[in-house]
Parts: sequence; C-alpha cells; structure tokens
Amino acid sequence: MIKIFDKYVRDVFYKYTTILASVLTFILTFIDIKNTVKIYLLILFAVICVIMYICIYFHLKKKSNVVLTINNTTVIVKYGDLFEETCGKVIGVNEYFDTLVDEDIVSSNSLHGQVIKKYYNDIKALDKKIENDDNLKNNIYEINDKRKNIKNIKYNLGTIFKDKDFYFLALTKFSDDNKAYLYLNDYTLCLLKMWNELNRSYNREPIALPILGSGITRIKDKISITEQELLEIMIWTLKISQVKFSYPSEIHIIIRNDLKNKINLNKLKNI
Repeated sequence: MIKIFDKYVRDVFYKYTTILASVLTFILTFIDIKNTVKIYLLILFAVICVIMYICIYFHLKKKSNVVLTINNTTVIVKYGDLFEETCGKVIGVNEYFDTLVDEDIVSSNSLHGQVIKKYYNDIKALDKKIENDDNLKNNIYEINDKRKNIKNIKYNLGTIFKDKDFYFLALTKFSDDNKAYLYLNDYTLCLLKMWNELNRSYNREPIALPILGSGITRIKDKISITEQELLEIMIWTLKISQVKFSYPSEIHIIIRNDLKNKINLNKLKNI
C-alpha cells in the first residue's frame, strides 16, 4: 500500500510544483504587483500545494494498474481474478507436476488444485500427456525412488508444460513430507528459465501470471518475503532475462484483490 510520504508521491508532487513555482516566479519577477498581493499569492501557492499533494496521494493510492515496457513487451500489472483472464494462464505446480488433489499432495484451495478440479475430468489422460511431453522429457532432473505410488520423476524448476490455456510451471521443490519450498536463489533461477520457456511456447496471445511464490511456498533462506518483493523479483528477472517475445507481446500480472493493502504499484516503475 502506498504511504502518504512515499517517494513516488513526492516525485510526482515535485514535478507539478516545479511548473507551478516557475509560473509564480515569473509573475512575481516580471510583473509589477503590490507586496500585499505577493503575500496573498504565496499563501495561495502554499494552499494549492497542500491540496495538490493530497490529490496526488489519493489518486495514486486508488490506482488499479500500472503499465510497463520491458524488452519491448508490454507488462500490465493489475488487480483481479486470474481465471477471468481470457488468455493463457501460468499455474505454479511442484517439481513432480503432481495431479493428485487430496489436500496433502495438492491443495484444492491452490490455483493448481482449482485448475485440476475445474478443467480436468480425466486425470489419467492429463498424466499421460505430462509423461509423454517432449519438453518435460528434456528437463528431467532426477528420479526419486523414495516416492511410492505417486509420481517420482522430478523436473527442473522453471520447466513449463502447456495444455489447453494453461502453462503449468515447475515452481517449487517438494519435501518428503509433501511441503512446497524454495530457496531464494532457486526462485530467481526458476523465473529466468520460465521467461525463456514462455518465449518458446508463446503464440502471440497475452499471457497472465499470478504473483508466483505467494501462498504455500516457503522461501527457506529468508524468514519472510512479501508479495511486493516477489512481484518486484518477477519484473526484475524478466528485465535481466533479455527475453523478447514476438510482437505484439503482452504480459498480465494479476494481483489478488485481497492484496491491495500490501502492494505498491508505483514502486514497480523504479525497477
């Protein structure tokens, strides 16, 4: 949430007050005005500045989206529901691409679980597609023989399996007690690979992503990491990846409405 003395608010305010001050200086310097009138003008200037600062603050606070241009790609960061987007959607899954929604392996409350339950009636057919996908075959990390009666093929983080309108992303590691986790370095490398994977499978339609890594994912080498920090890392990795999607290209990063008080959209312009 943007604060009243946020740097971005001050920067916008200084931009407009500089123009206003220049006009006032011209009036006071080159036009013959009585001293009493000059005092009133200065008081009026101060009042206008206070009102203008408050208006700028509330305008930026109510801002519902921000548009960035990164590597010739239009990136729209906005509040909303990922499932209402009429384009390809990135869904974070664990490194095994598990499909068992049993509240232990996959939670029904997660985006992953919601997609499986709502859009896939034949889980065996989905598992077969995953097993036979060429891109996944080229990104096998290892076979975990400790996993019994469930998937045991572990894939490289950042690998994508595309099916229907969904880009399933191997986002998290998975512990032996079925807990999703990541190290911050893993997260960064995962995102860098993800942007390249999306570019590979991109078909010139907009792609929508949630804030990846929020929710159940545990960043193990950091006590806490905010959604704002995760969002900034996503944008930063796209920037340094130098990935250039085929024109026209558009990325939508969708922020849940319940995170409005935790996100400062204006800070994203300074990344």
